[in-house]
Amino acid sequence: MSRKRLILTAIVLVLVLAIGGILAYFTDVQTKTNRFKTGEVKIEVTEPNFPGDPDDPTSKVPVTPNQEIEKDPLVTNKGDGEVYAFVEVTIPVANVKVGSATTAAPTQLFTTLKEDGTAGVNDGWVLVSQTPATADFTSSTTSVTYVYAYGTATQLTALTKNQATTKLFNKVKFADVKETDYSASGIQNSDFEVVVNGYGIQKDGLSSAKPSEVWPNVK
Repeated sequence: MSRKRLILTAIVLVLVLAIGGILAYFTDVQTKTNRFKTGEVKIEVTEPNFPGDPDDPTSKVPVTPNQEIEKDPLVTNKGDGEVYAFVEVTIPVANVKVGSATTAAPTQLFTTLKEDGTAGVNDGWVLVSQTPATADFTSSTTSVTYVYAYGTATQLTALTKNQATTKLFNKVKFADVKETDYSASGIQNSDFEVVVNGYGIQKDGLSSAKPSEVWPNVK
């Protein structure tokens, strides 16, 4: 190879290497940061007219046979998204004589009353389950638990932010237990609790709005 061609080749190689080195620094990057915040299901259970203080365990409301007591639970959605509401009510059972009965039997001590004063729960709510499944209580039964959903048997009613359900019921009525039977039945000077638990579950993402199908996802 002639000296002139050798020099020319060397110059070309230097230029190629120089260009390659420059191109190695031609880079680009672009970043997008997306921020997410998890939602929160938050509900509030209130009983506007209950005469006692449900948050004070020492607050006890005295009861007498057939007495009706204001107790009106409702659920309010305090979260951001839409929720479905359920209420679980546990009522004590005791072995007592009721009315004109001459023998004692396991009996539900409180009955829920609707707005019109009849037994049951108000419109807009539906029974999902009961434990024990029937009112044929055994001697070992100490309570019965009912689960109600806000809606119908086939369609739950969604609550938007700060929206409340209607009242599940308005009052509870103590059983017609004869005061003379209080001591014999063992309920004299005893404390009884009607426990109300409220539950909320987000509406979004559920494949069904049927209470019986949604409840297993709640508890």
